[in-house]
Amino acid sequence: MQHTSSRVGIALLLAGAVAVVAGADSHEKAEGEAAMEVTEGEATVELCDEGDARPECQQTPPQEGEVKERGVWIGIPGIPIKLANEGVNRCLRPQNGSRIEGRPVVLDTCASTTSRYWITKEERGSSSLPGGRFLYRFKNQFTGFCLEKRPDGSFIQKACTDNLNAPQWFSFEPAPWPPFAGEFLYANSYLGGRRCLRGRTNGTLTATEANCPNFASRRWRRNLF
Repeated sequence: MQHTSSRVGIALLLAGAVAVVAGADSHEKAEGEAAMEVTEGEATVELCDEGDARPECQQTPPQEGEVKERGVWIGIPGIPIKLANEGVNRCLRPQNGSRIEGRPVVLDTCASTTSRYWITKEERGSSSLPGGRFLYRFKNQFTGFCLEKRPDGSFIQKACTDNLNAPQWFSFEPAPWPPFAGEFLYANSYLGGRRCLRGRTNGTLTATEANCPNFASRRWRRNLF
């Protein structure tokens, strides 16, 4: 009887230990799933302001593996890229990752969420344009909307159109200096009234200048990572 009681006691202890371990595993899994939702989801993110001390708002040099192409090459159409401003080291993204049409497109941290990636469509520009350059439209991988310039020089996301007269078409020009710098990015290129895209430290994006001065805030990098 004593042996039987001992065996029952040991069995109960082992069952209790297994339950504790299982509970811990479930708790860790739940925490991991929650973390995954925060990491991969499109939660509201506060924009960085000038002088912001948060670590994610600090400027960092380009990471190894970033693509800094020049000239007419934009990559294979359909391959998502990030559009990073060289002056503030931030990337284009619909504000807070919103899927609502008409929401502003701003500069935010270059995290690896799909709302920072844009899929390009390439078209041949008019021969009357400087250099007869190629035109590009940028469709957000997360929202499915395209980058569009508004009359006031700000940017929103709108339903994509193939109409080359729509303000959704852009062109690149290499910056003259320094070597391997980013490129100038112009909006409304097909219409002829092109405007230079400029990034600001408060996270806003504007295009009001007819020509890009060679400042870092007017240079852009096309990054795969």
